[in-house]
Amino acid sequence: MRGQLATARELAERCVRLASDNASPTLTMAVHYGLAETLTALGELAAAHGQLTLALNRYSSDKY
Repeated sequence: MRGQLATARELAERCVRLASDNASPTLTMAVHYGLAETLTALGELAAAHGQLTLALNRYSSDKY
């Protein structure tokens, strides 16, 4: 299980990099949230909190 989470983290981090190139607020919000979920599963709660903060910074109540 730990190895799968490590792979999930690598993929989520790659998605964050790709989304930042795209600059879509919705996509960026989603990938930060996905990375936060993976970090939570790994027990890296401080890092997960940082990713959730980044995701919330992209949230716009006008759009959702």
